[in-house]
Amino acid sequence: MTLAHAAAFLAAFLAFDLELLLAKLLLPRFGGSAAVWTVSMTLYQALLLAAYAAVALLAGRAAGRRAFTAYLAWAACALFFLPVRIPPAPIQDPALAVLWALLRGSGPLFIALFAATPMIQSLRAGGYSLYAASNAGALSALLAYPFILEPLLPSDVHLVLWSALYGIFVSALFGLRFKALIVEERTAEEGPPPALRARWLWVSASAGPCAAMLASNNLLAHEFAAVPLLWAIPLAIYLTTLILNFKREPCYPPWLNSSLLGLFGAGLLLYAAAPPLREGLSGLGKVGLSTAGLFMTGMVCHRILAKAAPAGGAGMRSFYVHSALGGWAGSALIAFLPLLARHSSALALDWLLAAGLCLCAMLLRDWESPRARWAGAGAALCAAAALLALRPAAPSYAVRGFYGILSVEDAGGLRYLYHGSTHHGMQSLDPALSRTPMSYYHPLSPLGDVYRLFGASLRAVGAVGLGAGAVAAYGRPGQRLDFYELDPDVLDIARTRFSYIRDGLADTIVYLGDARQVLQARRGAVYDLLVLDAFNGGAVPVHLLTREAFELYAVRLSSGGVIAVHASSRHLDLAQPIAGAARVLGFSAACRKLLPPDDAPVGLVPSDWIVLSRDPGKVERLLTEPGWHRLGEGRLWTDGHASVLPLLRF
Repeated sequence: MTLAHAAAFLAAFLAFDLELLLAKLLLPRFGGSAAVWTVSMTLYQALLLAAYAAVALLAGRAAGRRAFTAYLAWAACALFFLPVRIPPAPIQDPALAVLWALLRGSGPLFIALFAATPMIQSLRAGGYSLYAASNAGALSALLAYPFILEPLLPSDVHLVLWSALYGIFVSALFGLRFKALIVEERTAEEGPPPALRARWLWVSASAGPCAAMLASNNLLAHEFAAVPLLWAIPLAIYLTTLILNFKREPCYPPWLNSSLLGLFGAGLLLYAAAPPLREGLSGLGKVGLSTAGLFMTGMVCHRILAKAAPAGGAGMRSFYVHSALGGWAGSALIAFLPLLARHSSALALDWLLAAGLCLCAMLLRDWESPRARWAGAGAALCAAAALLALRPAAPSYAVRGFYGILSVEDAGGLRYLYHGSTHHGMQSLDPALSRTPMSYYHPLSPLGDVYRLFGASLRAVGAVGLGAGAVAAYGRPGQRLDFYELDPDVLDIARTRFSYIRDGLADTIVYLGDARQVLQARRGAVYDLLVLDAFNGGAVPVHLLTREAFELYAVRLSSGGVIAVHASSRHLDLAQPIAGAARVLGFSAACRKLLPPDDAPVGLVPSDWIVLSRDPGKVERLLTEPGWHRLGEGRLWTDGHASVLPLLRF
């Protein structure tokens, strides 16, 4: 491997490693929202576009060492941004706050890393020989981060190591400059500028896979959790399709033909148009279809892109810029979709847009061929289906925002609240039962046991996670009840679509913002009971289950206070980090898994609850109740060291 290839490998490794690390560090600021990664990817794509545009400008105006020297000066100046820090963002909108924090804290570093491969490549006039090294570096980072770096290194140590590697990267650039691996004059002929249709082809063929990657990521995050391990999977598939098509001898499976693509497209339209089909499909089934769709979209579009790539010169620089523009456009379309589809509850809309972009690339490729009519018809169908999905959703109410998709549905005399496909609360539509807490909070639930045994002594209760507001049904006159809710849309729904808060007897206040940050700021808040109910959705906020989080909860408890954690999760064993924190911090802990019998009363649903207290007598009292037993051993999470890999269950 030459020094040029080593520099390209290291640049890609550092860029992708930093992408995952910074997004993970941002999660606690925004309540662990899955949208943090989606919005971050949009900024990364924008910085990639800026880097490629800068390379095109430099290579077009200055030859050889002068252009490379200007780039080297930028990369060296970026050293002043080390060690990487994420500054606070004085912006209320969460998406803009993510963009601002990343841009201010690491923008110059990303531009230096993204520009490395095309800068070296363009000035050496060597075609695409560095693509393999760059892609290998990116894939190495995607494998190393979730399986080696995240499990073994605390985040602060990781940042120090990253800074050292960036210093080595800059040293390699100096080596390239002084070993004269960059020719003084460009040897490739410039040739005529690319045609307009070719440029649009590059844009659409790049946009489709990026949109599909983020659509797949959204589904993974909603079904499992917003963590780097699951961010890396769609990104790795995306890069794999890129590598397979840009090899010296491209690898394109013969079974990936037009018939299979048409069948998959028809299935996608059926999936988007038939809510019962979506609801009947298991989480793993959705993930499998999404992964297959990403692979197919990536293979088709990157094959088109590879065949349309120019040989070098100005055409190659334009190819880089327009490919980056397409990647940014596809990412931005998915990231800011909540602004366009505010009242749509369909995640399938993400895939309709990705498929439409893929079909646009096929249409531009086959513009002068009879096959173009089929691609055009498919694109029109996707557009029509997307317009239908943009209409207000079938539920009685639905809203899509930065923190996910919320919907309210009425069925069987009950009103349900959903976050994505996860049930988050219910209330009876019968006025005689409307004050009875339902679902996970039913009087016969484990939380009902806590209130039955200790409710009379509770003067102040805190609840992390509002949902429909069912905890308010347990309130008594003179009692203080503080809710901590991240999503303003949840608060609006709880107040306007459900009546628990309105009918509650306690003095109730709802604090908006990340619960950990707000609890940290409210130094005078002390509770006899702290209910943690922010984990039963797909995107689990990991930062609320770390040792540091439980240390904060302990400070906010009164003497003999109790923490009740709703630990129901489809795909993560959340008892492990809770047990780890209980062991280290000296809590006694008990747990109960409720599986209602066939003749269970209306509104009682399965749930897992864990209760912790530094008063062993409280826990011993619970252990005398049916179904309760001691919590076992677990794995401790900390702010700098929390891997979901050992907790995954299928």
